[in-house]
Amino acid sequence: MKLCKSSFEIWDQQEGLEGVYKQVERAGRVCYKSEDKITETSAKEFVERMIKSGHGAMLEHGTVYLYCKATENSNPLSEYFHNKYSEAMWIGRGNYADVYITTNLRVLVENDWLDDLKYICEPTEYHKKRITVKFICDRGVSHEFVRHRVFSFAQESTR
Repeated sequence: MKLCKSSFEIWDQQEGLEGVYKQVERAGRVCYKSEDKITETSAKEFVERMIKSGHGAMLEHGTVYLYCKATENSNPLSEYFHNKYSEAMWIGRGNYADVYITTNLRVLVENDWLDDLKYICEPTEYHKKRITVKFICDRGVSHEFVRHRVFSFAQESTR
């Protein structure tokens, strides 16, 4: 039997789309036990492979923050208000509104909304914050965690 010391580490996501890719790669490579293959330029290619192979769960670790100005008749990000994996906020400012969206890369890929990346921004006080936490814990404890599907989980292979 191998005893492990439980611990956790909060992973800060770097800025921009490249930061989204790097966060996805980091989570994915823990699962595949291939962290040693991470390079300064490997993230985008890794994400493209995840998309091509249909491994969407890893994409959930890439938080995407979007912002746009909208009117009652024109809101380019309206679809996120009805997406259960996204948090949307509308702040009226007279004849327009500021729209703040917190979502993840999987939502954009699976709904064919990648064009919305033109609205990517850094998180503001109005965005719902998401974090990725790496836990080191007993396998039994991890099974309790993953029962809560509202969260996104990636788990290191035991093989």
